[in-house]
Amino acid sequence: MICFLTSSISGIGFIILYMISVSPEKLSRKIGYDAYKLCGCFRAIAILMYLISYLTFVLYPFFPVSEDFNQSLPWNNFISMVISIASGIVALILVILGMKDSGAEAIAPDKSSKLYQGIYNYMRHPQIMAELIWWFTTALFLHSLPLFIASFFWIIPFITFAFIEDQDLQLRYGDTFIQYKQRVAPFFPNFGRK
Repeated sequence: MICFLTSSISGIGFIILYMISVSPEKLSRKIGYDAYKLCGCFRAIAILMYLISYLTFVLYPFFPVSEDFNQSLPWNNFISMVISIASGIVALILVILGMKDSGAEAIAPDKSSKLYQGIYNYMRHPQIMAELIWWFTTALFLHSLPLFIASFFWIIPFITFAFIEDQDLQLRYGDTFIQYKQRVAPFFPNFGRK
């Protein structure tokens, strides 16, 4: 029960703080340039809360809320392992390329940052997509039905993060971002365009 509660509380804290952290331009119009530094602090705390939530998520199969029902996925563990390894590789590639191509902006928003290159020419939110995939990957790797079901919880917050970040980037970059947004899909790469 403690893993479930800790994961839930830290997950909610992460969601709230991360939503604030992806809006530095909007906040700067209210409180000035310090908004970027403040959003960087919020993002650092959000990342810590995310890690706590993820760690307790991983520990859940060892400390389940109830042992009254089958905790395993209904298919063979080997299938879960193969899918989790394949999806884990995809998530790892997305997060590495996303962090490389966004630079320090991935951790701390910076008003002087330019629109991204590299993977960001093909998808606007590779890191968000990677993190979403990672929750399902972990559930599959642990072959846990409750974790697989709980992974669906993260879909709406991650889509919301992308939406809020897009709004803020539009405030920051104006027409340049609007053109970029029309050309580049949010989550799935469109390799046909550049």
